[in-house]
Amino acid sequence: MNRIDPVELSALFLKWEKKFEVQDWIVNEITIWPLIKKNLYFSLHSGLEPKNYKKERKSFINRATKKIREKFQAILYWNRLNLKPAKFLFISSYSQRIDYKDKEYNRFIEPIMDFLEQKDVNSYFLEYPSVSLKKAYKAKRVLDVKRLLPLFIHKIDYNRFVREIKKSDGFNEWLVIASSDTGLNEERILRQVHKNVQVILSWEALFKKLIQKTGTDIVIGLVYYSNPVYGLMLAANKLGVKSVDLQHGGQGTSHAAYSFHKIPKNGYNLLPDLFWCWDESSKNNISKWGNEKHIALSGGNPWIGFLNNESTLKTKGGAVKPNILFTLQPVGDILPEYIIKAIKNSVSSLNWWLRFHPRMTEDEKINIVEMLKKYKVYTNVNIEEATKEPLPNVLKECDLHISRYSGSITEAALVGKISLIIDETGADYYQDLILKEHAFVCLEKDEEKLLTEITNCLKIENSINDINADYMDTIDYLLSY
Repeated sequence: MNRIDPVELSALFLKWEKKFEVQDWIVNEITIWPLIKKNLYFSLHSGLEPKNYKKERKSFINRATKKIREKFQAILYWNRLNLKPAKFLFISSYSQRIDYKDKEYNRFIEPIMDFLEQKDVNSYFLEYPSVSLKKAYKAKRVLDVKRLLPLFIHKIDYNRFVREIKKSDGFNEWLVIASSDTGLNEERILRQVHKNVQVILSWEALFKKLIQKTGTDIVIGLVYYSNPVYGLMLAANKLGVKSVDLQHGGQGTSHAAYSFHKIPKNGYNLLPDLFWCWDESSKNNISKWGNEKHIALSGGNPWIGFLNNESTLKTKGGAVKPNILFTLQPVGDILPEYIIKAIKNSVSSLNWWLRFHPRMTEDEKINIVEMLKKYKVYTNVNIEEATKEPLPNVLKECDLHISRYSGSITEAALVGKISLIIDETGADYYQDLILKEHAFVCLEKDEEKLLTEITNCLKIENSINDINADYMDTIDYLLSY
């Protein structure tokens, strides 16, 4: 499958949304367009074919035994929970945790939960797909929700599902056009949506039970467009509970989950009521398309607010040379050759820091190190400290930040640092920051042009005065609901 750039995908989504009444497509009581759009975005953005695992076919008795065992274990876990009333439920993938002070810590959610504890407001942290309670920070407030899922499995007959979704006005015509535009097989598109809907409805059933059991008023999710969080948003919507998406990274018109051109009158029931954005620029991106059902709030970055002035990073060379931070992302060519050449050509004048992304695999990290050694610049870059230290602290110590389209571009502005964007998607995501001259763009894949832009950026008198809104004020606002 050929990879399609997010900017090109954005143009396709716009074309389809103009031609079809996508906001009216409903299947199994779900306004389905956000899910379809998300599936296509991540399939086509990665350009990777789905893996075909050849599973060993187990006997009926083995399969039945496994299901009975999982349900029995789920019942035991449920009975041990002893849940108390909780005003808030938070949800995130456990993979969002980072190592912080000898614990695995969710940098966006844990500061909020600690603040709520100080106000004697109870909350629970729902995590998936696998949870390490021994390593997790304050594990007593964590619920390993996937262990409960076997009690709520929802199955839908595929043929019945297809008949229902094809009743939606214009869907059949769109499916043919989408297959032609993207090269994806029609049945693959349908089967992926069918599979996701089954999973989402299973999570919805579980979260309805949890919300009712705890009397929750507000749910807050990280990455609302994952299937478990979709399930929580759907459950909250149906129960009349306020739902919130807490920003975790870049948001812009090229991100399928954060840009819509048609909205149902009562909103999409997979989307949150409130988008908690880090800054005004991110808020503005949502407000351009949002309505009274989906609104945006500039609520601050909890991680930056929590760390405040803390920093243990020791800059190399006593900061005699400017510090250039490049935040890598595990997409495409992670560390382009021209970047390495730029490093090699500027070791006498610049300190280079390379920060590995949390989702980079060990093989990807090893490949980066080998490339740096090949060009004989490995000893000239700071990887360990730049990766180990909390990102806001590293950003505060750099003189210029470089990235493709990482959310670190927004975080850099919030700590008063300029970013140089080197990808067209980033140029689209962060138009507001670029207009404010909080970020600049260099799309030429040439080491000399990059170094020229770096020099120009370093000469700019930094006038960024964005203020990171106090996340505690945002929580007080939500408590007033």
